[in-house]
This record gives sequence, structure tokens and C-alpha cells, in this order.
Amino acid sequence: MTTTKPTPFSSGALVYYPGNTKSVLLDMGNYPAFSTMVCQTWTYASGNWTLAIPGQGTSAAVAANPTPRTGGGIAYDGTNLVLFGGRGQQGTGLLGDTWLYSSAGTWALSSAGTGAGVGTTSPGPRQGHALTSLAGPSSCLLFGGKNQSNMLLDTWTWNGSAWSQITVANGTGPCARVDASIANLENKAVMFGGSAQNNDLQDTWVYNNTTSSWTQLTTNTPPSIRHGAAFVWDAVDNYYLLFGGANQMNCLGQTWSLTINGTVGTWTLLSPTISPPNTSYAAMTYHTPTTQVLMVGGEDQWDNLQNSTWAFTGGQWTTL
Repeated sequence: MTTTKPTPFSSGALVYYPGNTKSVLLDMGNYPAFSTMVCQTWTYASGNWTLAIPGQGTSAAVAANPTPRTGGGIAYDGTNLVLFGGRGQQGTGLLGDTWLYSSAGTWALSSAGTGAGVGTTSPGPRQGHALTSLAGPSSCLLFGGKNQSNMLLDTWTWNGSAWSQITVANGTGPCARVDASIANLENKAVMFGGSAQNNDLQDTWVYNNTTSSWTQLTTNTPPSIRHGAAFVWDAVDNYYLLFGGANQMNCLGQTWSLTINGTVGTWTLLSPTISPPNTSYAAMTYHTPTTQVLMVGGEDQWDNLQNSTWAFTGGQWTTL
């Protein structure tokens, strides 16, 4: 059992970082209230959490640290972790900044783009976008989210130093959405569900980084409509793993696997002996040193924030 735990949170971001062989958590810190977010950086290694960088508003805060936010995204770009955007705490609005976390364990604000708007030099201020790593011509993929006025359906890639918008022909890519689930394997990214303008979704899409194109998978019966589900490639079990999320009425607690053969996807509802409680907006990654999927945080049916850590391997969950 982990003795030290991150601050309870939801909509945080957790990514395994080969640069220091640790999983790095950006705890958005929307606890105890949205107005007092702190944005702490935690690392996980050898079964323990360590507060690596105290958040803003604390006596030990680091000046060169991302400002408090929720609904941002983090991915590994082959050298650094890249953080983009999110919603700032009350009074600051949406963010369109790009931050890099290096193997030295420090954050630095990137000069790539001003975040002034979609179609300029960066994706523009937004929250709830999908962001994941890629292999191939580009190192990260960003899709959608929402700005102050609209849900978005733009596709962007990051090459380690700059953003580029990908041209997607009308009707050949996913519809506009927020809080979709995204995961990667090598040069492809898989995206599931999210919230559209008037309803939640349950479609499954694949982005091919070699051809810069989206393809909707043909699947059997998928997980029910939902947003805010945790999703990752499980390298030891050789499938994509999805947990939880929420629909318009309930917070969910199912565990699903997804395997892909060409343009056909097969979803399977798993039956682990024990499971985490119904949770949405948890943070999840594959932690290579222990060959386990890690999941931490999120919120329950009544918006109570969580900070428990769970591990998944071989079809079973355990609490850490």
C-alpha cells in the first residue's frame, strides 16, 4: 500500500517517462475547490509516490511550473513530456500554452506558438482535448476539445518543437468532441467516445501517423456511451484497456479490452475479481518497470475527488 498519496484530483494526467524511468503525474489539484488548484508534479517509482514539484500557491512553489489548470493533456514526445492547454482556475479562462518536462525533472514553457487561436501556430486555448504519444513523422497527436464557444474537431501533431495542423477532409474524421479517451501503440492512436454537442459517443477511431489520416473502426458491441474514461495500451496483456467514465446520468465502473485487426475492432467486457469504484476522469498509464497499468485519482458519482492508486495486469485489478 502506498503510504504517500497525491492530493485528490480529477482530470489530471499520468504518463510513463523513459527519461527517468518513472511515471509522472500532473495532479491538477482541483481540491478542495476549483478556485484553489495547485498543479503539483508527482513521480511514481518502486511502489511509491513522491511530490517532485510543489504546486503554485504553496510556500515551496517553483516559479517555472505550469499554472494551475484542469482538462489539459500530457504525452511523451520521445525526449520530453509535453503539456498543452486546459482550463485555468477561476478568473484565468482557457489556456493555450505548451510546457515541456525534461529528464532533469523540471518544467519549461515552450516558445512554440502563442495559443492565440485555431489555425495559427498552435492548437489554441482549449480544455478536454485528447493528447497522446506517437511514433513516426510526428511524436504527439492532439484532437478536439472545446474552446469558449465551440466543441472542436481539429487534428494537430507535435514534432518535439512545433505544432502542425493536419488537414482532414470533410467527413473523413471524428466529429467534434470533448473528454474523449485516447491511447497509442507505435505510429497509431486509438480514440473512443467522448461528449459531442448534444450527446455522449461510443465510436472508435484510429489515427495513422504515417498517412496522417483517421479511420473509423468497425466493431462489435462497444462500451456504452461515455466520456472521461481512462484508456491506455496494456503492453503485457496485448490489448487496449478502458476503465470507467461517465454518461449523462451515471459514473461507470466497467473494465473493457480492445483488440484491433486491420479496420476491425473487438471490444470485450472483462470480469476482474475486484475493481476500482465507479470513477470518471482518472489518470492512467502503462508503467514499464513493473509491467502494470497504473490508475490514480478521478471522481465518483457524487463528484468526490479520489487519490487511490490501482494496478492492472493479467486481467485483474489490485489496489496499491
